[in-house]
Amino acid sequence: MNTTQTQAIIGMLAALGLLVFMVTPAVIGIAHERRMERQIRKAEQSRRDPQPARPVRRRSQRFVTTTVTHHS
Repeated sequence: MNTTQTQAIIGMLAALGLLVFMVTPAVIGIAHERRMERQIRKAEQSRRDPQPARPVRRRSQRFVTTTVTHHS
């Protein structure tokens, strides 16, 4: 591999690096926007179709919770 080919490879890698550097924030923004839209749609759907409230189960306590401190 001679100097010209090495310089060409370095130039292509630099151009590819700049492309990735420029495109990455846009891709992240698109993914963020899609996630937000999905959350908004889910909230709107749950507002239109409310779920019946589940009955609250009471637990039977079989023990008493206490705090024990050690005094010297």
